[in-house]
Amino acid sequence: MSKNSMRAGLLIGCSIFVATPVFAQTATTSDQPEADTETKEAIVVVGSRIEGSKIAETLPVSVLSEDRIAATGSVSGDDLFRSIPQAGDVQFQEARTTGNLNDARGDNASINLRSVGTGNTLVLVNGRRMILTPGTQTENFVPVQTANTNSLPVGATRRIEVLRDGAAAVYGADAVAGVVNVVTDDKYQGLRFDTRYGSADGTSEKTGAIKAGFKTKSGGRFTLFGSYTKRTPLFASERPFAASENHMPALVGTPWEADTGFDNRSTSSPWGAFTVVATPSPTIRQGTSTTLPTLTTSGVFHIEPITNTAAGCSSTVFNNNLCLKSGGITGTTSRVLRYDENPDRTIRGGLDRINLFSTFRQELGSVELFGELGYYNAKLEGQREQSAPISSAVITIPTTNYYNPFGPTTFNGVANPNRLPNPVRTVPRKPPHE
Repeated sequence: MSKNSMRAGLLIGCSIFVATPVFAQTATTSDQPEADTETKEAIVVVGSRIEGSKIAETLPVSVLSEDRIAATGSVSGDDLFRSIPQAGDVQFQEARTTGNLNDARGDNASINLRSVGTGNTLVLVNGRRMILTPGTQTENFVPVQTANTNSLPVGATRRIEVLRDGAAAVYGADAVAGVVNVVTDDKYQGLRFDTRYGSADGTSEKTGAIKAGFKTKSGGRFTLFGSYTKRTPLFASERPFAASENHMPALVGTPWEADTGFDNRSTSSPWGAFTVVATPSPTIRQGTSTTLPTLTTSGVFHIEPITNTAAGCSSTVFNNNLCLKSGGITGTTSRVLRYDENPDRTIRGGLDRINLFSTFRQELGSVELFGELGYYNAKLEGQREQSAPISSAVITIPTTNYYNPFGPTTFNGVANPNRLPNPVRTVPRKPPHE
């Protein structure tokens, strides 16, 4: 599966005066000597667009400087925000599989302050709200949306301000868990190149980034940042701990070796289970002798490989290595027929990501002209297991189907290799009406 996403925006405007809330304030008392007065640095987090909002007390704010951001070694917004102590579980992300195929997220990631839930943390870029990613998922029975943190220009970030407390009164309902403000470096001068390469068994990742900035003769400032990330997919089969959903072999020799709770393979088996469409349910066996194995007495049977000797076959062998077994795929003898989903999964998908971000500022007397342009494009190719058909959408196989074991004896004059030899169907007689 692949997912393409693109984000582009242009913000141009001018301002003469901007009112911003102060989250940390300096407190002094007039009866103390001036020399003994403690001076505290005011920390300002911008971005409120609610008229009349007031803050009367100090709110908890954490600030990550440019040096601390660089020390994390992050190349994506997801990596960066996972390193914040206040961040909770990232539920809206590429590896989520709980919603079946509807959870194809692509190169998306979210931030979940204090694990309050996706969509409850407001993300700002230079004090302006980020565009929400065009996708939803249900958490705690509530549909949620989120900003895609992977679209943030990590290499162009000067600092990150994290308001660690709820701020719905200031910013709105999407700030119940807190606020994150990403402040980009709009005063950088010079030229810088960064490259990074990493590899592990079964996967590799490389990133290149450029950062440039200059000041014009008129005092204007222009900055440009660009990065490209290339990552190869990592399959679950490349890691012993994830290669299979059945962990029982690893427990051999321990008191839990017979505990089937460690076998998480799906009961939605790739081996077909069928029900003969007839009323009342017929009894089907091969040949007329009652000593022959009965294929089914309830109309229910399944296909399995002849290698499943623990269960045995209810029919003769067909197609060289298959047979029919009476009943559905249940019980201990059918455990080997369960579907192991992990060999078909990628832990991390293959990725091609481009991030571009540019800023411009020019003072015109008491007015400042500013502009920001961001571009994000990513393609993620991942793989996951197929989705099993649901019981409410029954698939009917006609008697003329090539793979029906009770189908025609010949197709176009050629013997049907998938038909069981000598099937005999007995339909119980209906009791006489009284």
